[in-house]
Amino acid sequence: MFSNTYDAQKKAPAVMAEPVGILKYPHSLLASTSAPVDRIDSSIRAISQRMLATMLMAPGFGLAANQVGVPKRILTVNPARIMDEPAPGPMVMINPEVRESRGGEWDEEGCLSLPGLYGFVKRPTWAILEYTDLEGEKVEMEAEGYLARCLLHELDHLDGTLFWDRLPASQRNLLKLKFFTRMEWAR
Repeated sequence: MFSNTYDAQKKAPAVMAEPVGILKYPHSLLASTSAPVDRIDSSIRAISQRMLATMLMAPGFGLAANQVGVPKRILTVNPARIMDEPAPGPMVMINPEVRESRGGEWDEEGCLSLPGLYGFVKRPTWAILEYTDLEGEKVEMEAEGYLARCLLHELDHLDGTLFWDRLPASQRNLLKLKFFTRMEWAR
């Protein structure tokens, strides 16, 4: 389910930028809380365009600004890639906040900043988010199922939380061991 206070399909931003590299763990920005965007200007629009291009080229569903080296509260998501039903195209959310959430379900998650690693994370199955779009309009959005999961995953990034931080310690430690073993083999 996807609902919005405006027609998101009409406002889906055109992507006219080159993709940028995605930061990988253990980069320090991935563990930092991102700062709010004070004003939507040409630099924020340019960052958003690069994020959209990167998200669309990557095998992911969403992207947080700190994953591309920008410690600002901006995320992108592509509901059309996530949902079976008709959905809007790529979206940019500035200063997103969860207003309400409920339910809870375990499902597998991965992360572009932790390539090749997956774990089962419990997240709400429904959420209402509020954010500002690129035109400076406040938007309230209701999401459920995998779209809610994806949005909450990206919001975690903006707070410096990776999906494995939500796992029980034993599972998190196994994933970290796997990650660092891969890094060692790659040298």
